Amino acid sequence: MGLVRSLHAWAGAILALILVILGVTGSLLVLREDWVKLTVPEARMAVTPSAPVLGAAAEAVEAQGRPRSMMFAGPHIGVHRLTYPEDGMAYAAADGAILTRWTGAERVEQWVFQLHHRLLAGEGGEIVVGVAGLAGAVLCLTGVIVWFPAWRSFAGRVWPRSMARRDLVSSHRDLGILMALPVLVLCLTGGMIIFNDTSKALV
Repeated sequence: MGLVRSLHAWAGAILALILVILGVTGSLLVLREDWVKLTVPEARMAVTPSAPVLGAAAEAVEAQGRPRSMMFAGPHIGVHRLTYPEDGMAYAAADGAILTRWTGAERVEQWVFQLHHRLLAGEGGEIVVGVAGLAGAVLCLTGVIVWFPAWRSFAGRVWPRSMARRDLVSSHRDLGILMALPVLVLCLTGGMIIFNDTSKALV
């Protein structure tokens, strides 16, 4: 049990900064479409998807340069999201006219995505994020193992009674067990996204 406690403590200390960055940026990405609507007026329009409308838009986009992928506009966001080779991206209006085009993390929402997905460090950062996600899952499991012998002391207290070490540990233990399952799922699915090919092979 002492080894598990040490593993849990040191892994938590090392991973804390990365997991905080991933958690904050992941939360911001939930608001990504709202930010696009705020900064690109055409995105506020609702588009009714139909084969003729989307087909014409795709032809108009391809006439301005063939994208690698295209996410069509719809009722919730009125711009097509385009990805080009060499890390290029763009937003196009409902009729396919290019509204804005950029490379890398020049726009705020893409900077947040790159920080969340790659720590702004390219493929190497992506691997670090994937490993951190899987290590976070291990951290959850070791936390449950450490908690189990003291389960009778569980009080469901999230906020500590005081800043004394005993109360901080008690609060950490209670909050950790309450959040263990959702954090475990988040960490595992995040790692599976990064190591997608390996995950498919294992499943």
